[in-house]
Order: sequence, then structure tokens, then C-alpha cells
Amino acid sequence: MRCPKRPSCFDKAGIRRRVLASSCYPAFFRGHQRVGTPEFLSMMRLRKIWAEGSFSVLKREHCISKIRKRGILAATEECLLAAMALNLKRMAKCHLSAIFRYLPIYYSAGATMGFS
Repeated sequence: MRCPKRPSCFDKAGIRRRVLASSCYPAFFRGHQRVGTPEFLSMMRLRKIWAEGSFSVLKREHCISKIRKRGILAATEECLLAAMALNLKRMAKCHLSAIFRYLPIYYSAGATMGFS
């Protein structure tokens, strides 16, 4: 007894057709529908500004273009540590620039009051 829909499932050689479906397909489809919308274009512009610059700095200055560790967890750890180092550098630069911004005020105030 043959299924009446057999020709739609098998080709002439008798090889079955496969439908590739993933549990992530609904999210993929929703994301694919957003391509070309104004919201998508603004998010891509922000990604170019923020994320891609950080990736290039990590690749250039922290040698992330070649991972030295083996395994997904170890490689993830290496990338996270490099990102943490980059964030710490940026935080230190921000704090030091804030400190040095006010130093001339203290020096000029001390000089006028006779403390120098």
C-alpha cells in the first residue's frame, strides 16, 4: 500500500527529500523580515560605530585574530578576557582624563594663594 503523496516526498530515483527546519527558524524569519526597514538600518549604523570598532581594536592590539587556546570554552574565555582588558583600558583612560582635566585648576588656585 503506497501513500498517495509519495511523489511529493520522493524523487524519481526513490531518494527522499528532506526539509531542513530548525527550532530557531521563527526567530530567523522575524529577523529576515526586518532587513531594509529604517529600524534595521539605524541599528546597523550603531553596530558599525560601536561594535565593529571594538572588534578591530581587539584584533589589532590584543591578537584576537588568532585564538591560542583550544576548545570553545577556552576560546570564549580568551575573548572575554581580551574584552575585559579593553574595557579596563578605556575606563582608566576616562578616569585619568577626568583627573587631569581639573589639575590645572588646583595648580592655578594654589599659585595665586601663595602655596607654590
